[in-house]
Amino acid sequence: MAAPPRQWPAHVALLSRWFLTDNNMTVVPHPPYSPDLAPSYFFLFPKLKMKVTGRRFQTLEEIKVELQAVLNTLGENDFQECFKNWQRRWDLRRGLL
Repeated sequence: MAAPPRQWPAHVALLSRWFLTDNNMTVVPHPPYSPDLAPSYFFLFPKLKMKVTGRRFQTLEEIKVELQAVLNTLGENDFQECFKNWQRRWDLRRGLL
């Protein structure tokens, strides 16, 4: 059995577009993947990194406990702020700001 193609043939993309049109589905333009649009990169990882940078851990369990403590401090306001930041980044990327 041959490996699947890396990109779908043009007729499959056309069928997909017809399906979306026939079902009144809106296609939202989306830029290629970019870390500056991934909340884990601009919100979560920096918070975790600040807590462990420069420290040495003896066991994997120590790392897990420390990172879990950081995650436990995040509240609803943190995630609301993350979403606002993501939206601003998205708008900047689309040239709306």
